[in-house]
Amino acid sequence: MQNSNIIIVSNDNDKAKIIASKIVLLRSQDTISVVSYDLINDYFAANNSDLILLYAENIDDTQIITKIKAIKGNSYIIFITEDNNPETLCRAYDLGIDDFISTDTPETLFFMRIMWGLKRTLESKNSEKIAFSLSNQNIIDVNSGFYTKDNSERFLDAEYKNLLASDNRNSYIAILSEKSGNSSVFSPEELADFIKNSKRLTDTAGYLSDDRICLLLNNSSEEGLKLFYERLKKTSDDRGNIFLSAVKISDKPFPQIISALSELHSRAEENNNYLSVFDDNIYSLTENLYLQDSKNQNQKYFNKPEDIFSSVFLANSAICENELPNTQVLFATGKNESTFTFKSDLCYAKIKFSYGNGAKMMLELDYIFYGQEIVEGCEVKPQEFTAELVGNIIKTVAATYKRALNNDE
Repeated sequence: MQNSNIIIVSNDNDKAKIIASKIVLLRSQDTISVVSYDLINDYFAANNSDLILLYAENIDDTQIITKIKAIKGNSYIIFITEDNNPETLCRAYDLGIDDFISTDTPETLFFMRIMWGLKRTLESKNSEKIAFSLSNQNIIDVNSGFYTKDNSERFLDAEYKNLLASDNRNSYIAILSEKSGNSSVFSPEELADFIKNSKRLTDTAGYLSDDRICLLLNNSSEEGLKLFYERLKKTSDDRGNIFLSAVKISDKPFPQIISALSELHSRAEENNNYLSVFDDNIYSLTENLYLQDSKNQNQKYFNKPEDIFSSVFLANSAICENELPNTQVLFATGKNESTFTFKSDLCYAKIKFSYGNGAKMMLELDYIFYGQEIVEGCEVKPQEFTAELVGNIIKTVAATYKRALNNDE
């Protein structure tokens, strides 16, 4: 067995001695050191560590975890405590511990946790060596561990194909960026660091450009994406505007998915849509466009046109009813079409949007004014389809209807 340097961080010398005695009995060849909370800066500056055992009496002591992570960010930390309160343990995990052992844990289990921690440390060191070698070949970015922009699509494509081959369809491709107006609050390195600290070990990341990062989220869900985004905001102290656009993996080629998702991500940035989740058929943009609603509320999840229509129709129906006397304002939304109708004894007007199953979106206007029916229609191109467009069509038809209503009266 390889010799290891194990550090016990504790303000309780008696507890530290008990922990050290257990390790000595199990792994006598290891170097074991004890350091108090107030001395960790100087100690860690001068000494390496293969494993850190942190003894904490209660939840207040968990604050030291942040300090240890700031100094020894990649170290494996086993949290040891008599306080089995779930709140204490959850806080410790949130701050960055890797494992937990109670002080009354049986020696066999204690031994296995120590061995597991040392094994993970060894694997981490080997991974760092591989990453260093790959960074020299410009495959991996040495700071973030993400694929470089020159090689990102090639290697992410290979991992994407592996996901498809393993029939793991509950996975997502995401694009992330950050900007505020024409500038960014974070540097690309900071954004990468936030993503690195928020993603899971099974998630893979790569640079698409200097300011865009692609992420493969293995075995996730829409709820998982939302939780990841919330972690990301929390990690960044909710500064800046981080945009995330994601789509579930499909049989389409990876380059085609990235191309379509990149286009939608650009539009999400333009419309200040911070989190966008799309259907897997994003090549027909009309069925998967995510846009702001009329109230400009961020972080809504629209992945079908009917969601957009429902929001815009609802916002405009009350306004139209107030402005148009003796008129019923009706609307309906569905998977294949959505309608907005003005109806009275004298006049009638219906706005109908048809779409669905990858079909082109068609707009049809049906008027009955002065006893005569007029039907007009046209295609709505994906790049033209916005919540604002729908709202403007309703206002235009409402104005035409109002003029006809006044003339008939």
